[in-house]
Amino acid sequence: MNVFEKVAFVGIKKYTLLDWSVNVLGSIKKPLYQQIIDDLKDKIMKGKFSPNDPFPTQIELAKLYGTSEITSRRALTELANEGLIYRIRGKGTFIHDKKTHLPKEETPPQLKRLFFIYKNVEVQSFNHRFYSDMFKGIQEVCQQNNVEFHLINIGETFDLPRYDDAGYIFLSVESDENYSKALTQWKKENKKIMTVHTFYPHLQIPYVVVDNYSGGFLATQHLLSFGHQRIGIVVTGNSLLEMSKEFTLRLQGYRQALLQNQIQFDPELVYVTEGEFESEEMGYKGLNHLMKLTNPTYSYFLY
Repeated sequence: MNVFEKVAFVGIKKYTLLDWSVNVLGSIKKPLYQQIIDDLKDKIMKGKFSPNDPFPTQIELAKLYGTSEITSRRALTELANEGLIYRIRGKGTFIHDKKTHLPKEETPPQLKRLFFIYKNVEVQSFNHRFYSDMFKGIQEVCQQNNVEFHLINIGETFDLPRYDDAGYIFLSVESDENYSKALTQWKKENKKIMTVHTFYPHLQIPYVVVDNYSGGFLATQHLLSFGHQRIGIVVTGNSLLEMSKEFTLRLQGYRQALLQNQIQFDPELVYVTEGEFESEEMGYKGLNHLMKLTNPTYSYFLY
């Protein structure tokens, strides 16, 4: 059977992969999620779906487009924001029919306080561009809506400020089991919570993370476009098999770009540097290592 004749099941409706031919990964002019959005919008506009038809989930889209669930989730969010699809809790995602009245999501209570919660993090870590930009954005929105914004270190106690009108943004740590247990309990208590930097799919808590897979893919694809074949990458972890989720996704994006350009993955070109936080010294050490290889590389990207 030709691969395009296989059937992908979405809800109770079936679509052939011929309907879902994917041509979005060959260009680096746009972010990967935007390429997926454009492709899906084109299919919707051409009538490949009928109003109120079930739409693929983020897991199904990730498989169809060969990308991460983080990227497919963002694509779905953007499509929903544009009014092309809508979601019904517990049922799924569907094609928007502007001629009918669609169920509206419940309006959450107005917040008066927003707490950014972290656990024993060195304050200097917040100088990183990821956090400084995030804090700036949060503060601007809070000021526009007359919401107080506070940073709280919960330490080992995991005690939250108790307010009915409060929301909580958690800087979570993937390897901390106590954090995961606490998030589970806070969700049961119907706390208004979300996480940054790490996500917990089994808890279905809103999250904001860097799209590490796309970053690894696009950085590698960019260097390949200049004709480079041997591309080195420096990541943080204990070994190729023992890295955090974010570095694992970056490495997956790197390998996917090589695969699409028919270049064999060479573990020798991956330097894993140990450390709790990335630093310029770690990048310098990795760069020196790659340049001293018997067959050195002359193009790199460092994380």
